[in-house]
Amino acid sequence: MDRKAVVTGSSSGIGNSIAKKLLNDGWEVWGISRTETKNLVGNSRFHQITFDLSATSEIKTMTEKLPEKINLLINNAGLWELVLLKDITLKHLDRTINLNLKAPIYLTSLLLPRLLSGSLVINISSIMSQYTEPEYGVYAATKAGIDRFTTTLAKEKKDLKVLAILPSATDTPANRNVLGKSEDYSKYLTPDQIADIAMRAVSGEFSSGDLIVVNNTNFLGMWEEKDKYQIINVDKS
Repeated sequence: MDRKAVVTGSSSGIGNSIAKKLLNDGWEVWGISRTETKNLVGNSRFHQITFDLSATSEIKTMTEKLPEKINLLINNAGLWELVLLKDITLKHLDRTINLNLKAPIYLTSLLLPRLLSGSLVINISSIMSQYTEPEYGVYAATKAGIDRFTTTLAKEKKDLKVLAILPSATDTPANRNVLGKSEDYSKYLTPDQIADIAMRAVSGEFSSGDLIVVNNTNFLGMWEEKDKYQIINVDKS
C-alpha cells in the first residue's frame, strides 16, 4: 500500500532530514515550505508545495494540493527570534504565533478527515516549551501551546497516534541565523539525529500523547532546570 506523508518546513533543517528519510523508506512525501526543497525536487515521490504557512487564511486553499488519503502528518515548520518581552511588536507576535501555533493547529484540523485510522501525527516542538530564558518568551509560549495541542488531540482522536518531539539544541539554519557564526555548533545535535527519532515514531515506537524530549547531553541543564510546578491542593468538600 502506498504510504503518503505531509511534512511542513521540508526545505531545510529537521524537516528536510525527515523528508529524506521517509523517501528512502519508500514513502511518498508532500513537502510544504516557503522556499523550494532543492535537494528533493528531482525525486519522483516528492511533491513540492511552495507556500508560506504564516499566511493562515490561505491554508485551506493550499490543502487542495494535498492527497485525499494521508498516513502521516509532520508539523515541523517554525521560526524563532530573540526578543525581550518589553520589545515585542504585533508583527513579531503575529509572525511567530501564526507559523508556530496557528498554522499547525489549523492544518491538522483541516486534514483530520483525510488521516486514515491508525495514522500518525508528529508535532515538532522544542525543549524550550519546558524551559525558558530571557528573549525566548514568545517562542517558548508557542511551543508550550503545541505540547498542549498534541496531548489534547491524542485524547480527542483515539483512532490516531499523536505525539510531539521536543529537541534540545540542534544545528539548524534557523539556529545559525539567530545565534550567528561565533556559536560552537559542534556541541549541537544534528537534524538527522532528530529525524531518526521521528522515524522511530513512524516505525511504531512511543505511545499516543507522548512528549518526547530529545536531550542533548552537552546541554543537560536545559532539561534539569525545567520549569517547576508547585501544587496546592484545595479541599472543596
